Amino acid sequence: MQTKKEIKYLNYIALSFFIVAVALLFIVPHHNDCYYFWRWGSDLLDFGTTKFYSHAYGTANEYPPLTILICGLFSWFARVVHANEYFTYIIVRLPQVFFVLASIYVFFKLVSNYTSLKNSLILSAIFAFAPAIMITIMWGQADCFTLFFVLAALLCFVKNKQFLTILMCALGMLVKLQFIFVLPIFALALLVRAIKEKSVKGGETLMLLSCQFSNLFVNISAIFN
Repeated sequence: MQTKKEIKYLNYIALSFFIVAVALLFIVPHHNDCYYFWRWGSDLLDFGTTKFYSHAYGTANEYPPLTILICGLFSWFARVVHANEYFTYIIVRLPQVFFVLASIYVFFKLVSNYTSLKNSLILSAIFAFAPAIMITIMWGQADCFTLFFVLAALLCFVKNKQFLTILMCALGMLVKLQFIFVLPIFALALLVRAIKEKSVKGGETLMLLSCQFSNLFVNISAIFN
């Protein structure tokens, strides 16, 4: 059971991470990929969802719709505040910061199921300031989105929340197709759990959730067609 003390320390870790991450965005030059994220977001605003993937930069885009919507949101914000090039490339890297920030809390909830709260805080701090995390943020890579949904799906699975597990997997596929490499693991884990329950209801639930996964993926993707 989490106490106010542990939550306070976790908030300190998250706040420290946020300050360091945002400071790095101001100090470290952006990676070339940031230009594409900004351009794809701008194309989404200029041409809409139905023409995005047929546009010149859209055809070179390998990212699924949800990532493009995130790019569009922060590109829109950059326009609203009339950001210059320097601040635009800071703004388009902010989603990665926010997703890792959320991942810290999810990670803490996940590991606290297997170790003490003190150790969970230590592991969360190590996770937050891992070099791979910081480099990904500085470069503005979408791997931070995938990381969040992998952790969220794991947490939902541990909590035996099948629908939310499927939902997180569906959203993970909609941010980056590399999620497909972990998707079979979740599918197998859910299937084994249903078999162990030795109930037809468990199998039916898994089939129903799989259909919901497909529907969510298709419905969100449909706005780009």
